Amino acid sequence: MAHHPVLHDPDLFRRIFEACALSSSYASTLLSVALCCRLWRHSALDILWRDLDSVSPLLNLLGSVEVVDGVYHPHRDISIDEWNSLEPYATRVRTLALDEHIIHPSLYTRMVELAQGKPLLPLLRALKWEMPLSQNIAGVLLFASSSIHEVCIFDRRRTPSPSFDKTLSVFLSGLSARAPYIRTLHSCVKMSSSLSMIPGLRSLQTLVIDDVDFFDPSTFFHRVVDLPNLSSLTVCVDGLRLTEPIHRVLLPFLVTLKLKGDGERTTRALETFTSPALTELTLYRASGPGVQCRRFSEVATQRFGLSLRKVSIFWDIMALPTDVTHDRTFHLFEPLLSISTITAFSITMASRLDYPGLSLSEDECHLVASSWPKLEHITIAYPGRNCAPQVTFGSLVSFALLCPSLKRLGLSFDTSRLPGINEVPELGHKLEFLSTDSELELGDLTRMVDLLHRIFANVKVIYAGRSHIAGVRASWSRVNAELRTLRR
Repeated sequence: MAHHPVLHDPDLFRRIFEACALSSSYASTLLSVALCCRLWRHSALDILWRDLDSVSPLLNLLGSVEVVDGVYHPHRDISIDEWNSLEPYATRVRTLALDEHIIHPSLYTRMVELAQGKPLLPLLRALKWEMPLSQNIAGVLLFASSSIHEVCIFDRRRTPSPSFDKTLSVFLSGLSARAPYIRTLHSCVKMSSSLSMIPGLRSLQTLVIDDVDFFDPSTFFHRVVDLPNLSSLTVCVDGLRLTEPIHRVLLPFLVTLKLKGDGERTTRALETFTSPALTELTLYRASGPGVQCRRFSEVATQRFGLSLRKVSIFWDIMALPTDVTHDRTFHLFEPLLSISTITAFSITMASRLDYPGLSLSEDECHLVASSWPKLEHITIAYPGRNCAPQVTFGSLVSFALLCPSLKRLGLSFDTSRLPGINEVPELGHKLEFLSTDSELELGDLTRMVDLLHRIFANVKVIYAGRSHIAGVRASWSRVNAELRTLRR
């Protein structure tokens, strides 16, 4: 029977099957497709086996293996022919979450013997390894190949053990030999002496370390220097010892830096880096008095003012301010206003205290807009208690007038006081998204729609608040519906 030419286009069917993979029952769907038509078989199997969240589908292909109490054991010897039968499926795997704890050591030993030094998954791109308490690194490295570009190491049980770091050292050492082209490494387990293995990953471009033992601060920072291609670094510095001297390090190609930890330590770490190409800086889950956040902004401006383009700050004020003027949100990031080339800025000020000083004023918003004319994205959020917005609709007009490239604006403003229609110019600004978390009820819904449409021709409003006031979220939904009608 003659087939329509479209049925012989593998790329077309690959796209269709990729769409199937988005559903929760994709495995059974793709399996049915692979069984019902030889023309579709290869494309369907490619998608079915591409991403594995467990090694069990591969082990289930081995008839000589049985599961006892959730662990795979060999109940008879695995033959070479049986092992080779894995190849058509193993070569299709691109990402794997290796749950090593489900593999019995005796099975691991036999698998390593049968592999004869060859990787089981020769075309693997990303490996996610859940560290067990065992130290069978030879078995883990069975899944490593020269094609791997990304590795993530984690411990779901979060039970740190002194042996973990030693195991991690052996793993990273073997990884550098078997997978020399790794570009991304994310370690969710605590690293100490294992840091000495990182320079062996010479192709590393992105490094994320969630927990570091800074037994010697210089050890970490000087290891990072030995990565010639590093462009993105994320590190938690909670363990940094403030009394230890740290020499500055040069990272000439670092573009993105993300620091986690308390305010004083993140600032100390920031002072350590010399990175002339740094364009994106993130301070995540930092905490402390406002003066420390101000100091962080000063250091960022002094050291990276010529290159910074994007800054994101999440700060939790942990103590009541002694000076309301100097602990206002605006004061905390004010030094950054001297960097006129900023294109994206986000600051979230959280407080579990009754502190109304987090909100910006109208004049402060105008100064922000005038200082950063190249803004494309800005979010100023303060989801603290007792913090009603002080800015009015006029601040939206300021951003529209002074920031022509703005695409996203997140700002809580007083929705109960709206200007007259004739008081607002018709701008037709190209803002795409306006996000607000104000818990104030809309005073005049119709006027809000008309005003927004007057300055932002194509805006969509996203309500990001957690208001329990009946009707607030529903009112913003109605605003969006009316704006869509006006755009037609």
